[in-house]
Amino acid sequence: MPDQLRRAAIATLVAVVALPVAHWFDAGWLADAQIRATHTYEMSPLVDMTVIAHLLTAAAVVAVVWSAWWARSSFVAFGYIIVGGFIATLPALVWTFAVRINDESARLPDPIASTMTQWWFTLQVGVTGAVYTIAAAMLIVGLAVLGSKRRAGRSRAVPATASPKS
Repeated sequence: MPDQLRRAAIATLVAVVALPVAHWFDAGWLADAQIRATHTYEMSPLVDMTVIAHLLTAAAVVAVVWSAWWARSSFVAFGYIIVGGFIATLPALVWTFAVRINDESARLPDPIASTMTQWWFTLQVGVTGAVYTIAAAMLIVGLAVLGSKRRAGRSRAVPATASPKS
């Protein structure tokens, strides 16, 4: 497997693993700890798990950013921009286009609106919003990788000057 393809596959795998694991921990373990804390009035386990969630989110952001920058793949960058951008802006998209209460003309068709709303409800149950943070990092690094590739391409296209004036 060529090196560039291997790097792109690893960067894709990092994102494919980071998002579901963050959602599982944030919306599963941490949400359960929050429910237990409200019943037992014992906040210590919730605080401890929240600290762990923030550390895991930061580690996932670093892993996603590093792997995308290491891969320097346009394919990965576009994927990160599309997926990360969609997930990071999902709450705004839902409220702008799917849940328009008084303005029915601005709504998306019901199947699309209900699907987007279900995705949003699934992701919003996380206590710390880890998935949205990782998705925003994916969007930013995807844009940065495309910008750096464009800049590198432009600098190679500039012809070298002949010789300095004497």
